[in-house]
Amino acid sequence: MSHPRSLRVAEVRKGSPPSLESDLYVPLKIVWVEPKLGPLPVYVRASGLAGGELEFTIDRASGELLYLTVLSLGAVQAEQTPTHHEVGDGEGCCLVFDRTLWLEHGGSVIDVGLFLDFYSLPSGLRIDVAGVEPVRRVQCGPSVTLVVDDDGFIASLVARIAIDPHHFP
Repeated sequence: MSHPRSLRVAEVRKGSPPSLESDLYVPLKIVWVEPKLGPLPVYVRASGLAGGELEFTIDRASGELLYLTVLSLGAVQAEQTPTHHEVGDGEGCCLVFDRTLWLEHGGSVIDVGLFLDFYSLPSGLRIDVAGVEPVRRVQCGPSVTLVVDDDGFIASLVARIAIDPHHFP
């Protein structure tokens, strides 16, 4: 198992709002930046120890998040009460990850194991990383909110999109 504080956002820059997709095969795909010509990206796969799997596609050279894909959902709970992670209005953003993770591990695919909690919301999906204290909210346009701890480690993600219903039992 990896430490829950293994994915760290080193910098948040202004950028375009991400686009969101959900279909029969992929519960959620968030596109931040289209890939550029250059070295192959790094794929960080976060497997939920209680189910579910996320894939972060990150530009190897700059650390910019290109895509976040929910490959599969773990057990999904209905959120009973709203939390401070609610999605609101905001400008777009570009997330830059700390490159230490792949510089130390080498290779293009890095697997990390995390305790992921999935919540269905009336307007989308929330994913929490257990063991990371939510402190700072990063608003990425009207559809995505990322919550990080004091050091920039991902604590939660909220996406406002209708998830294809066949992904829920």
